[in-house]
Amino acid sequence: MKALCLLCLTLLFPLTGTCQTIYVAPNGNDSHSGISRNLKRGTHDGPLRTLDGARKAVAKFRSTNIYTAPIHVEFVAGNYELLKPVIFGPEDSGTRSSPVIYEAENSVEMSYGNSPKVVFNSGIKLIPANNHSAGTWKYSLPDSISDFDQLYINDKRATPARLPSKFWFHMTGKYKPSPEHPIANPSGRAFCVEPDIYAQLKVFTQKDLARVVVVVYHSWEISRHHIESLDDSQKAIILKGPGAPWAFMEWGANQRFHLEGLNAGNLKPGMWSRVDKKSVIYMPYPGEKFDHSDARVPVCEQAIVMTGDAKHKIQYITFRGLSFRNTGYLLPPDGHSDGQAAASIPAILQMDFAGHVLIQGCEVSHTGLYGVWFREGCTDCKIEQCYLHDLGGGGIRIGETTIRPAGPSSTGSIIIDNNIIHQSGRIFMGSIGIWVGQSGSNRITHNDISDTFYTGISDGWTWG
Repeated sequence: MKALCLLCLTLLFPLTGTCQTIYVAPNGNDSHSGISRNLKRGTHDGPLRTLDGARKAVAKFRSTNIYTAPIHVEFVAGNYELLKPVIFGPEDSGTRSSPVIYEAENSVEMSYGNSPKVVFNSGIKLIPANNHSAGTWKYSLPDSISDFDQLYINDKRATPARLPSKFWFHMTGKYKPSPEHPIANPSGRAFCVEPDIYAQLKVFTQKDLARVVVVVYHSWEISRHHIESLDDSQKAIILKGPGAPWAFMEWGANQRFHLEGLNAGNLKPGMWSRVDKKSVIYMPYPGEKFDHSDARVPVCEQAIVMTGDAKHKIQYITFRGLSFRNTGYLLPPDGHSDGQAAASIPAILQMDFAGHVLIQGCEVSHTGLYGVWFREGCTDCKIEQCYLHDLGGGGIRIGETTIRPAGPSSTGSIIIDNNIIHQSGRIFMGSIGIWVGQSGSNRITHNDISDTFYTGISDGWTWG
């Protein structure tokens, strides 16, 4: 009976013991079959165009064949727009004998540092304007762009116009609520400042003031806030939202803060500012050339989100030799704060209930969030030989702050080996190079972590 069932299954879904290759190219089309690197005249046999199109093609191949050999998705070198996250589910899984490998073409034969660049770019390129003023560059924004908090110029993060241009200001005192200014959580939502700083804020229009972001330093963390109002009687800034988790000046006098997102009058080299809904300006460093500039604003925060569940994990998927660039982070109206480690901030490549996922020889750069997160229910995964740099958050995360019961929801047996994590915490200065929460049986070896503001490696979450 078992033999008969196997025969029927084989007739319905032919066994395929040779490797299947699906091709993707910047000039491809997701209506193509993907089985040919170049378009064959008069047919639909040609390369696909997108990562999501390739994911769908893999699912289609698996629906009509039983594969016993790897399925390779090969990306021709070039730039691929990635304007929204690609969502992987259990149906996109490979198997032990037939993993799915998303890779740069020729990535096996060549060393990772010299392989052709396959770049998934989440930044929309801006149009240079002809009427930029002396000393600054001006770019026009497409109609599809509304709000954004990052600008990348020539593959580098530009600094939002800020005060002071270096270092920080200091608070002068705690705010004392009054019947005229009753606010909830005043200790974490308002503070007093020097008269000259207050005077600079008072000259802002309401429109300009709404763009300002107040970045507050809390010893080992930061919080980011929009301004709700100003109190003339106390020379105080009152912030929107629930406020910071730590009371201002709780850990001592002279607590630090700085202001971001200011108007064009506060630009220094390397800084940018929003002029209006249609344009931004940038102050170049000496030697930068406008005619050869590449300015991009991010349109999404994450690149890949893998979501399984306790009964159906996403398994046996490899990403090799790929680059993910120019994602962003948009501060919510109520601001953002964490008690430690920017613990609530997601990642560019994020996994829940994943097993046997390998990230190898990849690059993650110019982000608003953390780089990679093996979050809930992840086991037997590995990231190696990757280069993560210019990160808004930290580098790599394992597990959660929540203690999960032993079973499918717990995360462990993750390997982080031989990666470079450089320039992290560019937005969330309290983030960690490599963070391990409530998770065990992991291996962290031979990683180079540099130029971060807080902890290089943090292992464990609960005190006591």
